[in-house]
Amino acid sequence: MNNSSKKKSVFETYEFLGRIGKGSYGIVHKAREMGTNRYVAIKEYLKHANQKQDQGVMASTIREIKLLKELNFESVVKIEDVFYVEENGTRKMYIAFEYAEHDLYKIILHYHNRRQRMPEALVKSFMWQILNGMHYLHENWVIHRDIKPANILIKDTPDEKGVVKIADFGLARIFQDPFNGLGRDGNVVTIWYRAPELLLGSEHYTKAIDIWSIGCLFFELLRGMTLFRGEEIKSNRVVFQQDQMKKITQLLGVPDSTTWNGIEKYPFYQNMKDWVGKTNTLLKNISSNEKMAFSLLSKMLIYDPHKRITAKEALEHSYFRDSPLPTIPAFKNLTERFPEKEMGKYDELHPNPDPEKRKNPNPEKRRNQKIENQNFRKRKNIRNPRQSETKTIEIRTLTNTSKNPLQRKQSLRRSIKPKMKLQPNTQRRKRKNPIKNPIKPQKNKPSQSRTSFTRKKKRTNITKRK
Repeated sequence: MNNSSKKKSVFETYEFLGRIGKGSYGIVHKAREMGTNRYVAIKEYLKHANQKQDQGVMASTIREIKLLKELNFESVVKIEDVFYVEENGTRKMYIAFEYAEHDLYKIILHYHNRRQRMPEALVKSFMWQILNGMHYLHENWVIHRDIKPANILIKDTPDEKGVVKIADFGLARIFQDPFNGLGRDGNVVTIWYRAPELLLGSEHYTKAIDIWSIGCLFFELLRGMTLFRGEEIKSNRVVFQQDQMKKITQLLGVPDSTTWNGIEKYPFYQNMKDWVGKTNTLLKNISSNEKMAFSLLSKMLIYDPHKRITAKEALEHSYFRDSPLPTIPAFKNLTERFPEKEMGKYDELHPNPDPEKRKNPNPEKRRNQKIENQNFRKRKNIRNPRQSETKTIEIRTLTNTSKNPLQRKQSLRRSIKPKMKLQPNTQRRKRKNPIKNPIKPQKNKPSQSRTSFTRKKKRTNITKRK
């Protein structure tokens, strides 16, 4: 094969500018295409902890690439290119995606920090695009399984101001075969956005789990806060998340066979069958302006997945036909500007992935430089600011083997002498009137001299009688 027809590497195609994200899969970089001013987001997939050295790319990564190459819709993030790099015996995969300036989590946080509600027109525009993209995925038999604000990207370019892009398809699956249960894949969906059928251990769940996640996201757009903020039990296998389920039942009530047909068949139903809770209070204390929005929200947060509203039905809800109408793109009539993603600089701890642009590409040279810095600090008596304040305690061997517990306790105190390394400007406070003997004398107890006198007196009386 000629060199002219050989595909360029990722470092020859893009210039890496900085880090904009990090996850369990690896690192996300912002990069610029060589020769143009077009930006992309490059995912650097690192080797998983459970992977062996000779194993290749993870199955979830391959699944994400295959899905995104097949999907083609305006509300779904586009994949630009895939690169496979082998360096120093390690294998890495780089995937270039179209770049988005914001994500929904940062925009919600922007209004939350200002103590403001998001404009209703902006909420409608975001929700319309999210539901439209989800309808496209479900029509093509794809379940996303990880809908949350951080995975909803928002573009902010002159051509696409406020266009939604559904991203992160690492957990997405095709659900054409109803007899092939997806429960074997383990935990899916971030805990705060996890549907109740997943919390109860369902193995044959449907696309309705995405609608529940969108409902939780919808509430965050309306109120600027998480709806069900439960604590997760960290486990590799599927376990009953009791705290998260209790957070849901406190608002929506405890489900039974009348509200949820077939609930007793779920594996973890026995853990909650004796729960007693209030009725559904989601629509309580709602203002007249929010009635239509919460009417749609209540249909998304139905316990029974078969009764839960679909993405197509949600798009036909009267909420989207009332004024103000949703606009596409969402920032069309908006003058407010949102902060762009923060970009971390490359340093020695987080070097540039491009070997030619690293400060110290040679690991041996980097290690020698670290030793030189440590020796320099020792010579100049400079304290390393990264190290926390240390205590060195010298424990002497106890030679006192007295049977008296009081003497043993005092000798133990004397044997342990803490020596602390303090800052140059700090001084240890001295206690006023230090107590030499920490043991207080008991009250109403005669002194030693008194007892000796009484003993002598008794002895003299005995001699007189004789």
